[in-house]
Amino acid sequence: MADDYNSRDRDYDRTRDAHTNSHVAKLLSTLALITAAIALAVGLSALNKATDAINLANRNLDSISQTR
Repeated sequence: MADDYNSRDRDYDRTRDAHTNSHVAKLLSTLALITAAIALAVGLSALNKATDAINLANRNLDSISQTR
């Protein structure tokens, strides 16, 4: 009888641990998704700034070549 109780108790502990691990995994995947979205936004912003800098440099080169 004690073995049955211990077996059920172990099964309950395993189920609870699996449930907790599932919640932790969901939380970590959500945090990873948020981090990826932020990284994408920062990357797109950097790309936009780089494009603006290239366009400005090209305009400056054009104005220099026109004055010669």
